[in-house]
Amino acid sequence: MPANKPADMPANSPRSSSPPRHAERRREARLHDAVKQLHFVFDGCTLVTVNWSTGGCMVQAAPGMEAGDMVEGALQTREGIPISIIAAQILRIDNHGRAALRFDAFDSLI
Repeated sequence: MPANKPADMPANSPRSSSPPRHAERRREARLHDAVKQLHFVFDGCTLVTVNWSTGGCMVQAAPGMEAGDMVEGALQTREGIPISIIAAQILRIDNHGRAALRFDAFDSLI
């Protein structure tokens, strides 16, 4: 468990993610600031993004999430305002239990 995450922190708690220490290889810049994170809502779960861009996001993995799975849900603002309906592939789950999602399809609601 990372040193900066208390054992009792729920999966949907916002927290800041450190920007990667390596050169950014993504097409879109990721937002890491905790106050700019979004909610990904699917199957009755609300997950706060760790970081996100227009191409994908990282969330604390929900039970049952596995690399290669497709998930469908909605992106919302922190205030619960729907932004988009998303279909995403889970690319990987890292050793901290975070799932990297790549947005494969989305329909804007704004």
